[in-house]
Amino acid sequence: METAKALVAAGGYEYDSGKSCMQVLLEELASMVEAVEFIEAAFTLVTSGDYFGTIEINTAGIRGVYDEYAFSVSEELFEKFGLRKRNWYLKFKITEVRAKKVFVLSLHPLYKLAKDRIAGPLGPG
Repeated sequence: METAKALVAAGGYEYDSGKSCMQVLLEELASMVEAVEFIEAAFTLVTSGDYFGTIEINTAGIRGVYDEYAFSVSEELFEKFGLRKRNWYLKFKITEVRAKKVFVLSLHPLYKLAKDRIAGPLGPG
């Protein structure tokens, strides 16, 4: 997790433009600038205790091993971004094509059942 945090803090990341990341962020937030700021803020919030699994995806458009996290947004960021949900889901991997980067596949409110994290269950909300 620390490697991913450092890469994101240094601008070494990309994000998926699809419905599980940027599309939902643009529905939740006021602008593209806020969406990108929220991606960066999410990585400052997530801890190793928020980890709940690793998934391998092998579809035509998406491949790789991704780590999954469920985390709560702090009161300060909840208000700053005007969010409707406090608990969020994050799925990413670290890639090394030309340089080491984080690829964020999913970042959206936690919609489904509670996730059993290292720090304990976290449910939608």
